[in-house]
Amino acid sequence: MESAAFNFNRFRNYFRSDFLNCVRNYGISFLVLSTMAVTTDIFNGLLSFTLSGGQEWHGMIEPVRFLLFFIILVVLTIVSPAKLYGYVTDKKEGAAFLMIPVSRFEKFLSMVLNACVIVPLLFIIVYLGLDLLVCRLDPTCGVSMLHRLTVDIADLKTNLVNTIPMEEFSEMGEANAKEMAGIISSALNPWLFLDDIASGFIIFLLGALIFKSGKAGKTLGSLILITLSLEMILSPVIGFTMFSKLHSISMSGADFSLEDFRSYFPFIYWSLKHVALLDTVSDTLVNCLLLFLVWLRLKKMKH
Repeated sequence: MESAAFNFNRFRNYFRSDFLNCVRNYGISFLVLSTMAVTTDIFNGLLSFTLSGGQEWHGMIEPVRFLLFFIILVVLTIVSPAKLYGYVTDKKEGAAFLMIPVSRFEKFLSMVLNACVIVPLLFIIVYLGLDLLVCRLDPTCGVSMLHRLTVDIADLKTNLVNTIPMEEFSEMGEANAKEMAGIISSALNPWLFLDDIASGFIIFLLGALIFKSGKAGKTLGSLILITLSLEMILSPVIGFTMFSKLHSISMSGADFSLEDFRSYFPFIYWSLKHVALLDTVSDTLVNCLLLFLVWLRLKKMKH
C-alpha cells in the first residue's frame, strides 16, 4: 500500500478519518471561537440592558467586532495547528501516526488541508455568517463585517477618485491622481489577505512538527527572532541605499511630485503600482517554501 505516493481512494478514506480526528481534538474549542460573534453580542446586550434598568439594549459596535474577530483569528492561528497535529512529535502517538498505512505525501496533504485550509476557511465563513445574522436580528450592532469587507470596499474602490481630496493632489494632474487612486484601490482588496492568513497557519503547523513542547510559544519566539534578525540585516542596507537619494531630494528644495518619486524610487513605485501582483507572488513563494519545510520535516520524522 505504501508503494504509490498517492492513491485517491486511499487518501479519501484517510482524509475522512483524519478530519474526524481533528474534530475530536479541536471541535469544541473551534465552535467556541467561531461563535463568539453571537455570545459577545448577547453578553454586551445583556450588560447594557442590566445597567440601564431594562430600558436599553446595545449590541457590540462595529469597531469592537472587527477587533474581536482579528484577535480570535490570531488565537486560532497560533493554537489550532498544535492542537490538531502536535501529537505527531509524541513518541507513542507519533510512532502510531507514522505506522498508518498511507504514504507520507498523503499524510502531508491531509494535514495541510485540515490545518491550513479547512480550519481557517470554516472559521471565517461561520464567524462572518453569524455576525451577519446577529446584525440582521440586532439593529443596534450596525453594519455587518461581511458588508464592510465586500459591498462597502467595492463602493469605495469604485468611487475612490471622487473621495480623494483633489485640492491636495491638484499639482499631480487628473491622470496622476487617478493613478494614485488605482494604487490605493488595489491595496484595499480583502482577498489579498487570504494567503497571509494561510502563511500564519502553515508557520505554526511547522512549529508544531518541530518542537516537542511549548509548540506555540517557541514558534512565536522563533518567528520574532527571525523577523528581528532580518530587520537588523536589511535596514542598514536599505537605509544606505536610499540615503543618497533622500539627501539629493532634500538639497534640491523643490516640491516633491509623483514624477520625482517615480524617478528616484522606480522599484518602490513599481511595487506600489503592482501591489496586488507583488503581494500574491511573494506570499505564494513563501507559502511554497513553508510547505516544503513541513513536507521535509514530516518525511524525515522518526521515533
